Amino acid sequence: MKNHPLVKLLEKKRIIKKAEHWNDEEDERFLQALEFYGKDWYKIQECVGTKTHEQTKTRGQYLISKFKQHPHLKGAHLLPILEKPIGSPKERWTPLED
Repeated sequence: MKNHPLVKLLEKKRIIKKAEHWNDEEDERFLQALEFYGKDWYKIQECVGTKTHEQTKTRGQYLISKFKQHPHLKGAHLLPILEKPIGSPKERWTPLED
């Protein structure tokens, strides 16, 4: 699948971003955006600039376990933001009924 022409085209157009390790600069931008926007993964993606929506969401999930294991790590004070559910059921969008 990796060598499929469509995958190569999408990678070339940067629609699909290859999984890469997070560098210090990306982590710093992630933490700053998380502190400012909360768990708005699309806004965080825009701030990081080099990762997809899914990669930023996955990074948040990864950091929950890291911060729990190592509460002294930089950014661990943001753990409550990462653990907070995204909106209560009342705050979530629901379609209007006829």
